[in-house]
Parts: sequence; structure tokens; C-alpha cells
Amino acid sequence: MRMRTKLKALALAGCATLAAMALALAGCGGGATGGNGGSTGGTPVSMEESYRVISVIEHNGDSTVTRGDGGEQIALYDGLSLQSGDDVVTGANANLTMLIDSDKYLYAEDNTHFWLEASGKEGSSHTTIHLEDGCVLFRLDTKLNAGESYQLSTPSATMSIRGTCGVLEQMNSTRSKLYLIEGMVTLGTGSNATTVYGGQTASLVLKPNQGSGEQSNGGDPELKVTVEKMTIMPNATASAGEGAFSSSLLRKILEFSADSGKTMNFGDMEVTPGQAENLLSKVDAGSTTVSKAISSLPKITGSGQRQDNSVAGGTAAGEDTQQPAHTHSYTSKVTTKASCTESGVRTFTCSCGDSYTETISALGHKSVTVPGKDATCTETGLTAGAKCSVCSATLVKQKEVAALGHDLVADDAQPATCIAAGKAAGQHCSRCDYTTGGEEIAALGHNYVSSGTPATCTEAGYSSSTCTRCGDTTGTTIIPALGHIYDEKGTCTRCGKTESECDHDYSVMKLEAFCTVGPQLSYICKKCGHQYSEELEGEPLGHSWELNADGSGYECSRCRAKYEPSESECTHTEVSVIGHKEPTCNQSGYDRYSCKECTFTYEVKIDATGVHEYNENGVCADCGAAQPTQGEEENSNQGTDLENQTVIKRLFGGFCGRDSGIGPAQR
Repeated sequence: MRMRTKLKALALAGCATLAAMALALAGCGGGATGGNGGSTGGTPVSMEESYRVISVIEHNGDSTVTRGDGGEQIALYDGLSLQSGDDVVTGANANLTMLIDSDKYLYAEDNTHFWLEASGKEGSSHTTIHLEDGCVLFRLDTKLNAGESYQLSTPSATMSIRGTCGVLEQMNSTRSKLYLIEGMVTLGTGSNATTVYGGQTASLVLKPNQGSGEQSNGGDPELKVTVEKMTIMPNATASAGEGAFSSSLLRKILEFSADSGKTMNFGDMEVTPGQAENLLSKVDAGSTTVSKAISSLPKITGSGQRQDNSVAGGTAAGEDTQQPAHTHSYTSKVTTKASCTESGVRTFTCSCGDSYTETISALGHKSVTVPGKDATCTETGLTAGAKCSVCSATLVKQKEVAALGHDLVADDAQPATCIAAGKAAGQHCSRCDYTTGGEEIAALGHNYVSSGTPATCTEAGYSSSTCTRCGDTTGTTIIPALGHIYDEKGTCTRCGKTESECDHDYSVMKLEAFCTVGPQLSYICKKCGHQYSEELEGEPLGHSWELNADGSGYECSRCRAKYEPSESECTHTEVSVIGHKEPTCNQSGYDRYSCKECTFTYEVKIDATGVHEYNENGVCADCGAAQPTQGEEENSNQGTDLENQTVIKRLFGGFCGRDSGIGPAQR
């Protein structure tokens, strides 16, 4: 609605002494006397707590509602539920229609600002629309119960509505204007009473108190009420100003007349529900505009129609005071509520007993999505569906989606090596953790082949073993020269040389104790190689057993002798740690174990860490290496051998080794 070319902004909002005067608005056929004050009674509560329905049933343009102490702003939309405390502002060229408790309507034009105060339950409710600026069209279809209240409040006055239709415009902080289109209003009481009928306007102005002496500045402002015949300018070409109703407001008045079954009065013109229906049909067909349709209504003349211009204190001279002839004034009530699929019924009843009904269209389902479920390799899924949020009817049935089945990807076989287990070829699913095949293949173990040169009587020989699969060697073992073995004739039984052929010149070499022999002095002839030895005081070292990488047996770290215990030997089920050496960056360490039931000992090698510990000067404390760049250091840490962890697990998994029986089991 456009009551003015430009609605005045909210002014003098801080005036704390503005008086509030109640206007008691009664339905056609009776008038209730209004009182002072604007309280709705009760404590405002939210709509959820009071079981009330206050909602936006139609909205055009951009408008906002500010809610809560935090000032949350919500953009208005059709179907938005409002609650006590909501502050609503309609934007330029925007409007909205509210429905309160199913029988109270409020239409707000563009650039209108109001806030809502509501409490109680439907049937015993209290509602106040606080109009701060702009214009609203109100309509109340059903007379209020004794304990109910419905008020429109402005900075200059508060109006109690009990069953009528009209327009309220807030001009500024001290002036508002009421356009009463249907029903009757009595303002004040006794000799100060002022009556307003449908087709009249009431201007409400707060003026400073005109008392004398001390009362001239200390009294409350005085409310002046002026009533006159309504004059509107509905033509599209009319200049805008006070009394210039916009096309959207005029259309809403016609809709209210047709919906409520009440005759609307514009002063010199009136429109019945039937005329309103006819005019709306022409407007919808495009044959005329709302303004021209209203202008086409005939003028009201002659007696029988009240055209009072009442002011406070009496009736204007020359005005006809006869009561108007009876005109149907219908009130409506929903007698059968509409559902999603079935229509409802609204019944219109006049005080004279006449009534008619109107069909309320079925509401239609409000669809909400029922989420689907994705199918997996082994479980079926569901498509998304839809159901009605009001009646829970299924609108779109969900369909089953077949299980996907596994998406198998081939995994190549990994051959076993001498020291590392392998894996057979298999498959895995790209979507889930399903696997097939890929069984572990045990490590092959080394396949050593011996080679070397045998020792002779005068020359030493050597022997070594090399794995045919990976090239690992057991090291080279020096075999000392055998020396001559002479028979009784002085001839060597191995090489055939005689003892007399050489004048021996022996060199002496001390041989340290080894795995199976004690310390010795070895004599070798420099000329012929004749050799013999002399035992010294001391014992053989015994084998230094190390657990094989695959945990199947032991190997001497000095002489490479091998030992695989038999079942008849000590089981070595309980061992204790008797020694430990921490590995460094470039030197291996070990864990040393001893059987608690016999003397057997062995070691588990711990590989060098390959990680340098640098001091503040960038030098490794263990090997003295200089600190490399970050990239070099990252590369140096790659490939750290963790095989010793696997060996330890195998060791304590059940097999601990047994004494070979081929020599003292000692270090």
C-alpha cells in the first residue's frame, strides 16, 4: 500500500511522555467502549509454548524479520512462522499478509515497520501489533472471547480491535490515522465520546498539554481526535498524498470483502462481496485496473445511508443521523479443516442468520526428501525417496539398488629370496578390504657351494662357500700347509720327498686359539714347507653361534660351521639375556642369550642403524662423519635394515636352538 509518496521515517522515538489511548473497535451492530493503556495482558511467550499459529501466508518483494536478543535476521518467505518479539520491516515495493489464530488478518504495505507481541493460547490469546512506521490493513472475522485481546499500537495511540476491518497509518511520532472501512468505532466515554462508522476516517494527534501554571509543562500530552467522511483517490492518475490508496491495498480490500462476506465502505462508495468478486474477475482478466474498478462504483446518495461527520462533543450540522438499512456483515469460521488431499469448508454467517459456505482447497503434500543409501560390494542400497512432512504419506517410493560386487584388481606375485619370505599372486577389491590369494611363501634359505684350493705339504690352501642364488659368501678359510709325513725310510707319504733332501730352516708362528683348537706354535720349513705344531697352554675358543636369519639353525661367526640341533638335544625353552651391545651408525650390535638348562649361548645380530647422531659442530659422535645436507641425509636413512626385529620374534616364537655337541658351547 502507498498511503503517502514517501513514508516518513520513525521520528522522536525517545519521547517518553507520549500518551496511549485505547480505541475500542466493535463489529457492525454494536460498540464496545475502549479504555486507556496498551497492555495485551500476560507474559509474552514463544509460539511453541502457546500452541498458536502466526504465519506469513503471502509475501512479495524483499522483507526481513529480526529475532531474538542476538538480532538474528531472517528473510521473509511464504509459510514463515512468527513469534513474540519478532521485528518485521517490509522493503521497498514489498508487502506481506499475516494470519493470526485462523481468524485475524494483517496486510502490511511496503516500507512498513512493526513488531509483534503475543501470549496465551488460541481462544484466550493476547496479541499486539506495534506499528512504528508505515501502513497496515487489519481484518477480524470472529468476535473475540471475553478473555481475548487484539490490539494495534502506534507511538500516539493503542487500539483494541474486536471485530471490524480498516487501515491504520502511522504518519509520524505524534500523528496516526484510522480509515474505518467496515463496522463502527466509539472513541472515549460519556460526553467526550466520538463515534466513527465505516466510510469515515479518524485523525489522532498528540498535542502538548495546554494547562496553566505548573500544569503547562508537567501534564501528559493531550490526544485530539478528528472524524470526517473518508475521501479516497483510487485513480491511477491521481496525485499521491494522504488518502491515496495504492493498487495493492485496494486489491487486498476487495479480497477481504469477498473472503469475509462483508460490505466495505469508502465514504461516497461501497463495495459488496458480490461486487468485489466481479471487480476482481475483471482485473484478473486484464480488462481494467484495480483503481479504475473502484472508481467505477456508483456514488452513495439519499437518506438511509449514514454519512456522519462526527467530532468530539456532537454531530456536525446538516448531517443525516438516521441509522443505515441492514447490510449483511458476515463473519467466517473454518468448519472443516483442509488436509493434504481433501478440501475443507469455511462457513460465513451474518448476524441476521443468513449464511453460505466456501470450499478451502486441499493443502497439498509438503514433500521432504528421504535419504537413500549407497550400495556396497556385498550389501544392497536404496534410492532417495520422498514423503509428506505433514501426513507422512509416501510420495516417491525408494527402490532397492543391487549390491555392486567386488571390483578385483590383480596383485603380482612376490618371489621368496634366501632370507625374505615371498607372496603368491592374488587379488584385492578396489572398493573394500576384500582380498583373495596372496599366500605367504617361506624364505628359501642359502644354498652354499664350497670351492677352494687344497693345502699341500709345503703350501697352504683355502676354502670358501658361495650361495648359488644370491651370491652370499661365508668368507675364505685359510688351510695351513699339511707338512710332510715320513715313513720309516724317511720318505713323505703325501708328496714322495725324502727327509734327507732338505736341511730344514723353520720359521715359527704363534697361532691364537680358534673354535676347536687351543693356542699353538706352528713350525714351517722355509725350504721345503715341512710343518709341525706344538700345543701351548690354553683352551679352544668354542664356536660363536649366531641364529640364522630364517631361525632354522645356527652358524659360527668365525669358522662358518653350521649347527642344526636334533630333537634329542636340550630344548632350550628358557633363555636369559646375558649381554647386549647397542648398534651405532656404522657398526652392528647384538643381543646375547644363554640357555638356563645347559651351557649353550648364541647371539642375535642387530644391524647398524645407518643414522648418524651429530653434535653441535655437525660431526657424528660415533664415526666422525660430517653432517650432510638434508636431501643427502634423507637418502642415507632409506633402506634401514629391520630384519633383526623379525629374527627376535622368531627366536621367542618357540625355537631357541640346541647345543651342537661338536665342541664346548661357550664364547
